[in-house]
Amino acid sequence: MASFKRFVAMGLVAMLLGGLMPLTSLAAVDTTSTISVTRRTSVFDPSKRAAIIEYNVQGPDSANDILLRIYNFVPSASPNFTCETPSEKLAITFGPVTRTQGTYTENWNGADKNGNRVAPGDYCFDLRWGNPPANARPYIQGMITVTNNPATQYAEIGAALPAPIAGAGPFTVTVDPSVIIPTATAGNAARISYTVTEALPNGYSLKIEDSGSHVVATLVDQNIPVAAGVQSITSWNGRYNNGTVVPPGDYYFRFHVNGKSDLIGVIRVENPNTGAPGGPIIHYVDPAIINPTLQNPINATIRYTVNSRITTGLSIAIRDGNNTVKLLSATNIPVEVGSYSAVWDGRYNNGVIVPAKTYTYVFISNGQVFAQGSIAVSYSTTPPPPVSPFITTHNANPAFIVQGQSSVISYTLGKNVTNFRLSVRNQSGTINETLMSSPSQVAGSYTQTWSGRFQNGVAVADPGTYVYMFEATNEIPVAGSIVVNTQGQAAAIITDLGPTPSPFDPLTAGTVFRYQLTQDSRVDITILSGLTTVKHLLVAGFSNNGFSAGTNNTGVNNVPSWDGRNDGGTILANGTYTYVIAATNANGPAQPKSGSVTLGSTVPTPLDVNTPTADPNPFNPDTQLNLQLKFNLNLNAYVTVTVTRQDTGAFVKTLTTNQFFNAGTNLSVPWSATDMNNSTVPAGVYNFRVDAGLNPNQIQDTTTGSLTINRGGVQSGALDITNIYADPTPFNPELRRTYFTFTINKPAQITV
Repeated sequence: MASFKRFVAMGLVAMLLGGLMPLTSLAAVDTTSTISVTRRTSVFDPSKRAAIIEYNVQGPDSANDILLRIYNFVPSASPNFTCETPSEKLAITFGPVTRTQGTYTENWNGADKNGNRVAPGDYCFDLRWGNPPANARPYIQGMITVTNNPATQYAEIGAALPAPIAGAGPFTVTVDPSVIIPTATAGNAARISYTVTEALPNGYSLKIEDSGSHVVATLVDQNIPVAAGVQSITSWNGRYNNGTVVPPGDYYFRFHVNGKSDLIGVIRVENPNTGAPGGPIIHYVDPAIINPTLQNPINATIRYTVNSRITTGLSIAIRDGNNTVKLLSATNIPVEVGSYSAVWDGRYNNGVIVPAKTYTYVFISNGQVFAQGSIAVSYSTTPPPPVSPFITTHNANPAFIVQGQSSVISYTLGKNVTNFRLSVRNQSGTINETLMSSPSQVAGSYTQTWSGRFQNGVAVADPGTYVYMFEATNEIPVAGSIVVNTQGQAAAIITDLGPTPSPFDPLTAGTVFRYQLTQDSRVDITILSGLTTVKHLLVAGFSNNGFSAGTNNTGVNNVPSWDGRNDGGTILANGTYTYVIAATNANGPAQPKSGSVTLGSTVPTPLDVNTPTADPNPFNPDTQLNLQLKFNLNLNAYVTVTVTRQDTGAFVKTLTTNQFFNAGTNLSVPWSATDMNNSTVPAGVYNFRVDAGLNPNQIQDTTTGSLTINRGGVQSGALDITNIYADPTPFNPELRRTYFTFTINKPAQITV
């Protein structure tokens, strides 16, 4: 057994170093029929895939009576590896068969001759045929290890892969790893590291091709000069340009330079996932409320990610109860792991608009519904749709919560309304909790907290997607979503830091999309022109593009670039495009973030910061809370805000330095009316200055506002704290947190 362990160790080291061990028979030359094993599995998990034994038949005659047997491994006292074959150790037999010249493959699914799964351990194969060459050994033997350890990787020994790098192009190249599994939970990608060995005045391209020389993905397409010595790393994640996972097999990366030989290497894609849906399908709909009666209606887009290969196909349908309203898509061929979308226009199959109500979209495989969500259809013709917005902004923070956790819904009411209601509904559209109900509500900004519970806080919400909905008389409902997870940790949070620069000229430069993540996640960035996807940008890698421990929980800035080209490599026309940042990990999908990026060679718009206001103004820190210093930005910028006394010009406090803001109106920075020593300032008039720049520590525009600070007028009576309680209690700190709630009758400093 010791000699066998040495044999396996040497084989695995050889594979890790890129050297593949061909196994050949000991047949003599000039024979009637010779068999050699060209490729075979060395380690596999039967729950994920089958083992293969590939062999080649050569010679003028057919190989007769070919038998392949699998045996329980029996250690041998011989110093050389041998496969002992007592009949009681026989697991299964394939054959006998007769084969002509050619290459053949036999598969073993890890079952014995009775169809039962064998136990993990070492097994040996014995391949024999009836007409071997004279004086030649009539069999070939080798080892196969069966494992159920999820950390163990599938491995092969053989000569199926061509030479790792072929050709003599002006590059030195390494690939690690050369075998990838894009459908793995964390995903993985082949990192192609290369150095340019000579100047390339016309640039170069790097593309992924399949065995038929069809382009699968374009990684680099650069037509500008490249200097000798330039080093670069790019990655391929086993997907087409459109983001769909490629089928398993061998793919080739090709470096091309005009007038020079191409440099070619190979990357193998594995996909061990089989069977019916093995994990949850992640899905959401945007928007969740549609009005198909509008002149230019916006359709509902159902976006979903398949986490494991669905071999029984997939159908997506819109239902009203148990009745199918419209079939959006249907296929009975396997659906690979990846991200997809389906669109519903709020109509039946015959084109007629459906009645206004809530409908269910369902995912069906093998006749069973295994995931679903809701879409509300609402329309009104009298009176016509309101000109002024009903809800101008809204968001839930966090939008992905653990069972029992709370989410704060912030929203801005753009006009005075009647019969206002904010409710939380389940996937069938049923109201589970009413957070706010008022016969009249004035315009303004508000927040409401959903406790993640129903029945007035008694029942914890089940895992799933819930819709929070704003309604008012003669207004089209507005909705958002909150996802409740069962994991011990909520999903990641994306902070979009915007593209820089924008606009940009693709003939001279590119742009970068900057964002932050609170957790390691797989990230996809999609560029759209209207509703049409024109470019997929996958941030290569999984654990290197997000939050990392030891960074004080501030996240990691990420800067994927875009050269202004579509998936086909063509420069897009000048104009404004939408980008969407999506992220997902084991805790579920993050709330996607989107924005706009402008492509064009026009003169950039100058930065403008304006409209400084204070809300409220005057402000009394003794009786009021939540002072906000507001301003507008026409471009994304870094902002610094300082406060001084108007009468003396004396410096009071810097509120923020180089804080990044996206372009917008009513942007704000809070001020507690304290100085740099955190002491409350005296009454008087104060100026606040807003400095903005396109880069940190750069001032390209400035605006100044003023406000009045009043003091005194504290509410009479003693400070009183009431309504004290903790929720939930008891609680498990490994799964969730508890919240302390209380009421005070006047502003006060509180210590818990």
